[in-house]
Amino acid sequence: MTAFEFVFPLFGLLVGLTYTEMLAGLARALKSSRHVRIGWLVPLLGILVLINLTMFWYGAWQMRHLAVPTSGTLLMTLLVGGTYYLAASLVFPNAEDNVADLDEHFVRTRRPSLIAIAFCNLLGLALVARNAGWSMPPIWWIVNAIFLIVLIVTAYAQNRRLIAGLLVLMIGFHGLGVLLGR
Repeated sequence: MTAFEFVFPLFGLLVGLTYTEMLAGLARALKSSRHVRIGWLVPLLGILVLINLTMFWYGAWQMRHLAVPTSGTLLMTLLVGGTYYLAASLVFPNAEDNVADLDEHFVRTRRPSLIAIAFCNLLGLALVARNAGWSMPPIWWIVNAIFLIVLIVTAYAQNRRLIAGLLVLMIGFHGLGVLLGR
């Protein structure tokens, strides 16, 4: 068994639980759409979480040669994976919450969810940069700093149209990364 094969299942389990939480929340929302106004904000955040989490999964694969099965590595994996799960669990309401408008739910829960996502991204980016000897090209620093700033601004913005636009922008960041072959 390689070090990666030892460490990666923990991350895979947490990522799988997060995907399940997101998709189950979406299914609950769609099933109750006659009784719940879905709006745009929760679905956009859900898409962002799923795409961003998929990029985390891809990033973990790219760094597989660096996996070292230490207690620190496993705790960091738990911290990032667990934090992402907690962030995702806030995106959609629980069935017993009796939420009538998902946009209202979003307004109440977006801040801790988006801050948690920013924290996970910051840790992931720091790990990538550290493993590259902090010698990433300037465009890497600029694009990732902008992404983190947009996450934080989205967490604290009040205007729903601005928030929706920022969520679309962040989804677009990931789409651009796919087009550029990242």
